[in-house]
This record gives sequence, structure tokens and C-alpha cells, in this order.
Amino acid sequence: MTTLTILRLELYAALLLARMLSHHLTLLNNVVTIDRIRAWTDSMIVLMWNTQEYRQFKIFVTNRIAKIRGLIPNYIWAHVGTADNPTDPASRGMLPRDLVSCSKHLTGPGFLRQDDSQWSLSEPVEVTVPVENLSEYKRPTKCALHIQYDSESDELLRRF
Repeated sequence: MTTLTILRLELYAALLLARMLSHHLTLLNNVVTIDRIRAWTDSMIVLMWNTQEYRQFKIFVTNRIAKIRGLIPNYIWAHVGTADNPTDPASRGMLPRDLVSCSKHLTGPGFLRQDDSQWSLSEPVEVTVPVENLSEYKRPTKCALHIQYDSESDELLRRF
């Protein structure tokens, strides 16, 4: 059974976003021209997984990142901080009566209403620790086989 950690759930959220974006792109393709896609996440690890060679991670991450990249191949991932994240109020236990009056939840972060040249986007994720120390890294396996054989086996090996 696969354990669903917070990091894996964040990756599932990114995959869900990619599926939704792909669906909307299909619907809007004949209506408007879309030249750039920007996807937002609050998970720096998911951003890092999206920017690295994904085959170096465990199969769970590898499969989902490959699916995300297949669904929306020409995309830019960006980080949205906790202060601007419109999903945080609901996911942090805000009561429904308070959620109704929460403008961030209804209208999104304020910076989206500005020209995108004024957005303070984080730079591409730079890995500051060795990839081998990160969660979900697939450790390389080394196998060695030592065969000891006698003269009778030697003849058999030479023959075949």
C-alpha cells in the first residue's frame, strides 16, 4: 500500500491542476489563442520535482510528473506564498461563515489583477541540497555477482 504523505498529496494537487488546465485548454482552443500557461503551487518540493530530471525520483513521483508534463507541456510553474494563496483559508480550517466573507478565497490574490510584468515571481527553484538527500529520491542499486567455479564448470562455460 502506498503511503500518502503531505508531499505526495501536494503532488496530487499539482496533477489535478494539470488535468483541469488541460481540459480547459481543450475547450478554449477554438475560442481564444493561449500562448502561455502559468500554474501555481505553494509547495517548493513540487516545484523542485517539476524542474528536475524526474526519472531520478521514485516511481510514484516519476509517473505523476511525467503525466503533468504530458498534460500541459508548455507551462510555467510559479510559487504562491501562504499570504497570497487563496486555498489556504479553506484548508486551514476556516469556518464556513468566515469563508464567505474571505475575499482572498473568492477573488484570488491581489497581484493577479496587476500586469504580469509587476508580479514578484520567485526565481526557478534552485536545489541547494544534494538531490540524493531529498524526499522521494530513487537510490541507485548496485548489484555484484561473484561466481566461483571449478575446472569441470570451466569446461561447461567454454562449451556454451
